[in-house]
Amino acid sequence: MKLKLCDRRIAKRQVNLLSLGLVWPVILLLIALGASSAFAGVATSDPDWSGSPPQNISHSDLDRARQPDIDVDSSGEAVIVWSDETAADGRDIRFASGTGGVWSASQVVSDTAAGSLFPYVLAVGDRHFVAWVDGLSPQDRELFEAEIGAGETRAVPSPAAPELLQPCLAASTDRLHVVFGASNVGVPDLYHSSRPLGGGAWEQAQIIHTSPIFFESADPALAADPAGNKLHLVWENKSSQSSSIMYMSGMVSGATVSWSSAITLSTGITFSIRPDIAVASNGDIHVTWGETIAGDYNEQYVRYIRYDADGGTWGVSSVRIDPNPVRVNEDSPTYISPAIAVWEHGDETKVCIAWHGFRDSDPGAEEILARCSSDGGSTWPSSTENVSRSTTEAGWEVSIRPLVAFDVQGALHVVWQERAGSDLTTDYEVYYSASWERIFLPLVLRNN
Repeated sequence: MKLKLCDRRIAKRQVNLLSLGLVWPVILLLIALGASSAFAGVATSDPDWSGSPPQNISHSDLDRARQPDIDVDSSGEAVIVWSDETAADGRDIRFASGTGGVWSASQVVSDTAAGSLFPYVLAVGDRHFVAWVDGLSPQDRELFEAEIGAGETRAVPSPAAPELLQPCLAASTDRLHVVFGASNVGVPDLYHSSRPLGGGAWEQAQIIHTSPIFFESADPALAADPAGNKLHLVWENKSSQSSSIMYMSGMVSGATVSWSSAITLSTGITFSIRPDIAVASNGDIHVTWGETIAGDYNEQYVRYIRYDADGGTWGVSSVRIDPNPVRVNEDSPTYISPAIAVWEHGDETKVCIAWHGFRDSDPGAEEILARCSSDGGSTWPSSTENVSRSTTEAGWEVSIRPLVAFDVQGALHVVWQERAGSDLTTDYEVYYSASWERIFLPLVLRNN
């Protein structure tokens, strides 16, 4: 069973290269060489990523595809989910699946009466679970979950209305867990619920963290450790004057989770936002978040910290993985939201983080940027790469909200929103790129 985090993921390399078949070298070569002038990138401060050409996955009828997420199952099949608007049905959650860069047509996950927003997808073995929020107004808002292909949609009962934010899924040994922000009036708190992986109803959601006075709890990210008996949770504790990144763990015993006290990971930083988390097989915990200087969207950094399972301690302080700041347009979203993924093979641990933004010297439109550490987060490379490589043909290219996932072969899959119209807040398609070098080179060598 593969245990994915709520915002993002770990994949352990266990692959028989022959099982991929002889057709994939040809397909992957075409993908690697198929970049046309339509994807010729703008000259930016950051070198282009060597991944596959950006690919439109959503093909939205109205160019209203937003809020994507991605995960990859144990067989190598990737699933992308997003919220899409149509003239007939309002907003639905849609998905597409693919292997080796070849994607299916999109389908609706589940028809619901209200607008469906902020989906989250989790792969457990070869199964895919999706959670999302339905309803724009608090009195109508509900949290739903469905397994793709199973034909059943389940509501998560909650005493408070879910916030219009992405919920988080994770899987312990035999249960599916969800954490989300919710409130009836005023400040949101954090809630948790679970259900058996084999099927059955969700438990009534219970509050697990009460926001302190003048603060609210937002943007939770959840992970399960590989042993399947412990959950790891990070979130943003924010007010109008400051924001910090918090962490706590939960021991799982059947349907019961015993949560620890919360600790602060972003000590000494005034504005820390939108965290993400990943857990490695040795128990190391990897956390990233955005840092803004005085809450300003003109100067933002990506922070990283690791928990050393062998030593039983967090790092003394977090580090900026890129010393150079990025800017973000003052329209939605005004802040970066980094995403993290971890991949392991033997003694090798690779940690990759992606975020959006642009440099002062670059055209004023966000790109998807990424850095990867090859030594488990101990050191980071000297350069950041431009994953989205947007064109300038339409004059409005904006690439935002990246999500990342490794597959078991070590390929990094990246998905994001790419602007597709004149309205910066609404007009988007969902785009995708992947690094195939881990798969491609061994296959070519084997077939020579």
